[in-house]
Amino acid sequence: MVPRTNERLGGRRTAGFMQQLAFFTWRSSIQLLRSRILISNLFAMSAGGALQGFIFSRILSAKGGTINRYELKYTQCFFLLLLSVAITSIQMALPLFGAERPVFWRESCHFSTLAYACGKWVAALPLTMLYPLAVLVFWYQLIQPAAYFGDMYFALLSIQWAAEGHGHLISVVCNTNKELAGGVVAMVAVILTGSIPKLSMLPGIFSTFSYANFGRWGMQVASPISHPISHPISHPISH
Repeated sequence: MVPRTNERLGGRRTAGFMQQLAFFTWRSSIQLLRSRILISNLFAMSAGGALQGFIFSRILSAKGGTINRYELKYTQCFFLLLLSVAITSIQMALPLFGAERPVFWRESCHFSTLAYACGKWVAALPLTMLYPLAVLVFWYQLIQPAAYFGDMYFALLSIQWAAEGHGHLISVVCNTNKELAGGVVAMVAVILTGSIPKLSMLPGIFSTFSYANFGRWGMQVASPISHPISHPISHPISH
């Protein structure tokens, strides 16, 4: 794009939107590659998935019991998976914008805020796609759900995407205590899945808010495709 004239800078020309987008994407990618917590995040996600898989692999493979008990075991398994993904995704997304608030406000006078935001998102997109894969590497092999690996990955990726969006919003809105706010949002999102406790046991207002909650829809996507017994219409979280 042709450089545009910025009236706020006395008529001086600034780079066009696409040039700014390319610059911010490149700069954010370098920052993420230099980050020391990248490897630790991947290791933590893999370790969490392996731990959950190890715990529930024995429980789900145990013989005996009724179908209702078997369904409860799967509900607990996916509830814990959603809880861990929601918490880690929100917490890891907080620094993407929150760590550069002073830089953002300084550069917003010279550059497009939309180009800045899009550049940050594009740079972080490979990590968004990589984190669910790190969780499923061990979890899928140990749990061995009925769903194909690709279907389960897509379900977890959708949860990751939505949770990171909440983390980005929190990092921009909250000046302090961002980590605490992120933990509270993750807790509410998991409670409103309707799994533990069921929505029918909560006041009606909670059921209404659950329709705008990524946790409920994440559970709706993950459970039917991975549960060999449940069905989308008759799943426990819908009642």
